[in-house]
Amino acid sequence: MKKKIILLSVFSFFFVVSSWAQIDTAWSNQLKNLEKQFEEYEKSVQSEYDKFVDKNDKQFGAFLEKAWKEIELNEGLIKKEEKPKPVERPMVKKTEITQVKAKPIVIEPVKEVVKIVPKRTSVPITPGVQKKPTEKFIKVSNTFDFYGTNVFVSFDEALKKPFKGQLLPKDIAAYWGVMSEAEHYKTVNDLLSVKKYLQLPDWGYLKLVEQFSAKIFPSDNNSATMLTWFLMNKSRYKVRLAYSRLSAYLLVPSQDVVYRTRYYTFDNIRYYLFDKDAPKVYTYEEDYPDAKMYMGLSIDKPLLLHNNEVNKKFTFEHEQQQYNYSVSFNKNLVDFYAEYPPTEIDVNFNAPLSELTYTSFINNVKPLIAGKSKIQAANLLLALVQKSFAYKTDQDQFGYEKYFFTEELFYYPASDCEDRSVLFAKLSNNLLERETIGLKYPGHMATAMILPELSRGDYIQSNGLKYFVADATFENAPVGMCMSQFRAVRPKVIQTKILRSLAKSNFIDDFKKANPNLAISDDAIKQTSKGNKIVAGTFSNTISFGGKTFTAKGINTFVANFSSTGDLAWLKVINSMSPNFPKQMSVKGGKIYISGIFSDKISIDAQSLTSPRPEHFVAVFDESTAKLQWIKSMNLVNSKRQGDFIYAARLSNTGDIAAMMYYDRKDYFDNFGFKIYPDGSLAVSNSFFGLPENTDYAAKSTLSFSDVYSSTIKKAKAKSSNVDFIAFTSVFNALRVYEEEISGTNLLNEIAKQDPRFSSNFAEFSKEFKNWTSIRKDADFFHVNRSGVDYQLDDLLFSGDLTFSVSEYSSGNVFVDFRDGFCIYVNGIKYKANSMVFDAKTGKVLIDYSRHHYRKEIDLADF
Repeated sequence: MKKKIILLSVFSFFFVVSSWAQIDTAWSNQLKNLEKQFEEYEKSVQSEYDKFVDKNDKQFGAFLEKAWKEIELNEGLIKKEEKPKPVERPMVKKTEITQVKAKPIVIEPVKEVVKIVPKRTSVPITPGVQKKPTEKFIKVSNTFDFYGTNVFVSFDEALKKPFKGQLLPKDIAAYWGVMSEAEHYKTVNDLLSVKKYLQLPDWGYLKLVEQFSAKIFPSDNNSATMLTWFLMNKSRYKVRLAYSRLSAYLLVPSQDVVYRTRYYTFDNIRYYLFDKDAPKVYTYEEDYPDAKMYMGLSIDKPLLLHNNEVNKKFTFEHEQQQYNYSVSFNKNLVDFYAEYPPTEIDVNFNAPLSELTYTSFINNVKPLIAGKSKIQAANLLLALVQKSFAYKTDQDQFGYEKYFFTEELFYYPASDCEDRSVLFAKLSNNLLERETIGLKYPGHMATAMILPELSRGDYIQSNGLKYFVADATFENAPVGMCMSQFRAVRPKVIQTKILRSLAKSNFIDDFKKANPNLAISDDAIKQTSKGNKIVAGTFSNTISFGGKTFTAKGINTFVANFSSTGDLAWLKVINSMSPNFPKQMSVKGGKIYISGIFSDKISIDAQSLTSPRPEHFVAVFDESTAKLQWIKSMNLVNSKRQGDFIYAARLSNTGDIAAMMYYDRKDYFDNFGFKIYPDGSLAVSNSFFGLPENTDYAAKSTLSFSDVYSSTIKKAKAKSSNVDFIAFTSVFNALRVYEEEISGTNLLNEIAKQDPRFSSNFAEFSKEFKNWTSIRKDADFFHVNRSGVDYQLDDLLFSGDLTFSVSEYSSGNVFVDFRDGFCIYVNGIKYKANSMVFDAKTGKVLIDYSRHHYRKEIDLADF
């Protein structure tokens, strides 16, 4: 067995490269020997991990003893309006409306939509390097209230040691050393898991760590601040400590501009000091080596804070008719947003709605537009926003500029143009499914929406599409009418991402409707710098579009390039005798990068790969010509790694693997994908199911499913005491190992040999199992042919064939990722279910659903 460990400098990343002979076809007879070899390798690698972390911590501690200097903070940035906003709400006269309809005025076309979005720094595509936990520490727990949500975090008693001494470099370095010796990674992983569970943005994670530290040191601000500093660095966030004579502070860099907050600039990056007033402080000029991430203020998923529901009723008049509606919102979310740093308005436009408010819109606002044409519906929603709320500028209401998140607009007594524009964009995107963007004028904001049914009116143009002006503050103005003083003004455009994951463009919906055998995930649709759409997915048999037909040999991956107007530039099929599936995709520098999974043989053009077991590949195409640059295997079948793991590979610009590193599958980490470097080399990370973790599988070709199920139950019992969890999840873990095709009825018969009570304990789900005419494992995915009968289990709906994958975290929790066939009803609304997580400790099931990634928790016992 050869192994090579590359350990880079303390301020660099490292990868582990390993090489073994390919597993023999009689691998089952050699499994015990392989496990012994892997155990030795694992110990040697973990030893290097531990040495690497120790070296980082010691060198950083030594650095802290002498690298401080005094800095003077800059005053916070103030967002200056070019013109003051109108004190009174502007209103249009009916005669003006008639004139505009008779003689439309076209705004000067904008050749390129300008995004008011700072360049974002990509987050790491691997978890941080951590020392092996000793478990020989006094473990305690900290339960605290986080904006109305009860949070549980465990930690080493040693972390409760307060900072003692003076705020001087030597004492601060000593504190870092003490905390580094404590068993802190368990706490870091718990906090990161809470972040993922609640879907917190980076700012939310900072507040979470602050509140955790404050609970430990309720009357010691300096100790709380220093613990926050330590834990944030260990969570891989760039955070620096600063101090004045008596107080410790945090300096936090942000990807996004922050207003009204003191800052200091290091290497053209602003480090902000939040909630403190300290004109001069001492700090250092280098970040902790493994701290790779800048805090961002973008909110990509809805926050899942506990609901403190508030319901408000509103009324408005439109076309001489009175309308009434009510909206519910989460007061805990309003409290969270009240502390959010002031930043650019694109953050508000792109923040998803909470499930509570979204459901209110569907149930209470959508009926108002039922039966109306798109133009009528758009005008009614615009009137709703124009007339439902009192108008007051931020200066009058708060004394400073404040952009509302949607839920805040319903809470506060008045609002102005930015707040209303954000609300209308949400209503248009979600209820009309029409892309709506923001228009920023000097001293004013409006929106513009795609409304092809409208023939005349004021509009801007981008990539051949017309966006008709919809001014949510200009009372009585219909869609297509701009304030006269802004008709000659070219606005800055704020592109919204909310609808991008839903459709990207209408022609992709047409593509799906014309080919029901397609499967396309939201994150497999990318837009190029030229406005083209790159789409990846799977299909069976044939697909047709634009007069062209393409054939698959089974379930195969395709990559397609569509122009901005919907013309198919090219489509490439990744062929194999066995199914293959895409995993991740990225578009950069005129190239398309795609990773996926296959087994047996896979081929594109004249290049091919083979593998005796499921394997990952990476392929690179030329964006314009569709020419395959290269396709390479990740050689994961040779890793000898057992169970579910994360890998990270560094590849040259021709696809040669320069380095490979492996991690446990962590609950908190799912940021898989590509990182493309300027020289064309790249890094890719993903999850993979390696060798079975139990020697009972040594002769798996002769084992029945019940034998494999028995072994998976033994394994599950080592990680969970919940009997429902053990019984249910062991079925799917056994299927991953068994790999033979089986029907649902035979599956139940085989399960009964080991667990006669399964069918009665899971009576409702067992009925659904009987609808499964065949279950087969294709690469890393299960494909279930159902009898065609829709089956509803309480709020869960199984409809059509199922495609899903199963993986297991190091904690024992089990993750199921659905491609199709599974839906959920929430408050009477049907949603596509994206995934579910089975909790090993509680037996709860957390279901992720809808394109917004809402969550619902149910009891496994209900199955």
